[in-house]
Parts: sequence; C-alpha cells; structure tokens
Amino acid sequence: MVEDDPFINLHLVDALESAGLRVAEFFCAEAALQELQRLDAVGLLVTDVKFHTALDGLALASKARELHPDIGLIIATGSAVEELGPMPTGAVYLGKPFGQAQIHAAIAEALA
Repeated sequence: MVEDDPFINLHLVDALESAGLRVAEFFCAEAALQELQRLDAVGLLVTDVKFHTALDGLALASKARELHPDIGLIIATGSAVEELGPMPTGAVYLGKPFGQAQIHAAIAEALA
C-alpha cells in the first residue's frame, strides 16, 4: 500500500488488515517499486496517485502490472476518475473520501 497521508494510511492499513490481508506500507512510489522488484509474488497494490516525487501512482501501477501480471490494482485518489487519464487494465478506482465498506468492495473487485 502506498499512501503519503498518515491519516489515510492508517485508515487503509486498518481496512486491508481487517480484510485478512498482510500489508506492507510505503509513503512513496519509488520505495514501493523497489519492493515490487524484490518480491516474487504480490497479490494487490493499493496506491494513491499524487506524491511529492517523480513517480506517480498510475506509473507505479503500470510497472507493478509489468512485474506481476496478475496483481490486483486499486487506485485510491481524491481526483475524479475522468481527471486521471488511462489507468492500467483492470485497475479499480477508489475515490477519496471512502469508508471501510468501499475499501472492502474495491478489494473484492480488484482480486476477482
């Protein structure tokens, strides 16, 4: 999971763990990409879009899909889906603000 806002990070981690998922937290896309390159298997990536670094969440999601073709992708952002541009095939949009029910629905959709 990649989210640079500490409050949203905490909320997402809680929701993901309550769904029975093991969570690795990252605050920037570059650190998450390094871990994605290191791991043999990853089931789900939840990422914000905008970070204060060169790599954004959409680029990270695309690179994650290249590294792990079967990975589930959730794009969690405050931007409207129409503002994002093309998302990787099968990526699930999760608009902020969101509650536990929306996160759990996005997880189910991304992992289906």
